[in-house]
Amino acid sequence: YRIRFPIETDWDYLGDLTNFSTSNSAVVNHRPLIFIYCTSNNFIDDEVVYDVSCVSVYPNPFSHTLTISFSTPHGYLQNRRLEIYNVQGQLIRKLDIGNENEIKWDGRDRYGNFVCNGLYLIRIERKDVNFIKKVLKL
Repeated sequence: YRIRFPIETDWDYLGDLTNFSTSNSAVVNHRPLIFIYCTSNNFIDDEVVYDVSCVSVYPNPFSHTLTISFSTPHGYLQNRRLEIYNVQGQLIRKLDIGNENEIKWDGRDRYGNFVCNGLYLIRIERKDVNFIKKVLKL
């Protein structure tokens, strides 16, 4: 969010001050402070959001087979796809998660070729939640 005040400072320096007049016409110099108060929790979604710690990859680094396990409630990642990207952002492979709590990646791309050694990103998307893990293939 952006809040605009009719003042003559850009606040790009810690010493920048603002002048405010009080009801008794005294001028008060202050550094900018913004407080945000939440008076309602209506913006919180009822659905529990799980963090990236519910997805584990091992061994990391790996050389032959990578195991990806999910410690999420049954059905939370159901029918979602797992995508593997290289560091250039190119999609290497998609794997179906289905109802499994664990899947394995054999280190092959979508054409069946073994991928080169290097850093890869494991990405799982569910609604507006993305799980991303870095893995190293040796």
